[in-house]
Amino acid sequence: MGTRAVVPARVSLTILAAGAVLLLPALPRESHLTGQMYPEVSHLVIPYAVAADLTVLSGLVVLLALWRLLALAAGDRAFTSASLTWLHVLRLAIALMAAFPVIVALHLLVVVSLGGPGVVLALGAGVAGGAAGFFVVTVMREVVRAEVVARRP
Repeated sequence: MGTRAVVPARVSLTILAAGAVLLLPALPRESHLTGQMYPEVSHLVIPYAVAADLTVLSGLVVLLALWRLLALAAGDRAFTSASLTWLHVLRLAIALMAAFPVIVALHLLVVVSLGGPGVVLALGAGVAGGAAGFFVVTVMREVVRAEVVARRP
């Protein structure tokens, strides 16, 4: 793979990672402010803040896996067992990144009986986006697996 594609991809991943790292300290503060604005959910500030942190951390693992896959592709090692490992990590991280907000939205809607159309839309987006990402990476993994098997002597 040529460096013309690698450099912009790495710049994009770096910007996304920097944004995620900068977001982490802001999440507890935002959760606290939400708890003050809506006292009916103030007891959920800490668990929801933890879920938000875990979502961002899962996103950072997604970025790490993409970085490693990009490095493997740049080194003409895209169709190796190392790629399969990183594709598995990517799948798991995408699933976790989608699961935490979905769990929070379901808890808010079903257990706490709060939330309006925005929460329902966020729930749908989390399920659809997470499933799409998960299944696209699953297809990619199977393509790589087939090529790895075909290249074995």
